[in-house]
Amino acid sequence: MEVILTNEVKSLGFEGELVDVAAGYARNYLFPQGLAVRATAANKEQYRLKQEELEVQKKRRLEEAQELADALGTLNLKIAKAASEEGTLYGSVSPSDITEALAEEGYDSVETKQVIMDEAIRELGEHSIRIGLVGNIEAEIAIEIVPA
Repeated sequence: MEVILTNEVKSLGFEGELVDVAAGYARNYLFPQGLAVRATAANKEQYRLKQEELEVQKKRRLEEAQELADALGTLNLKIAKAASEEGTLYGSVSPSDITEALAEEGYDSVETKQVIMDEAIRELGEHSIRIGLVGNIEAEIAIEIVPA
């Protein structure tokens, strides 16, 4: 089923793009969430007229995301957590802990769902995590977990 995206959908495309998806995915997820509309002739014409404006917005969002990725790449984040004498945390560092620490540093535009962690952080020391920004732009952040 062909649909026109009304918002950016990760791994699918940007606003205004015509994409082909499974009918069930469109009916059960994209349409109810307001992320897409049916690709009727009228909707195609409407988005064709908006296409130039959408391209400028897309380019600007990608540039802003790259600037943010560059800034985040130079950041060394410290998070204090309770830990045993062996260096094992009482719990773990979650994506929400990371977004809170980023917000304290002035990066409050980063959302919890953008934090990509391969595995939970359960030990003191230096670790590396990724932040998924717009499109396929990612930032790698060095974080240091210190005892509280």
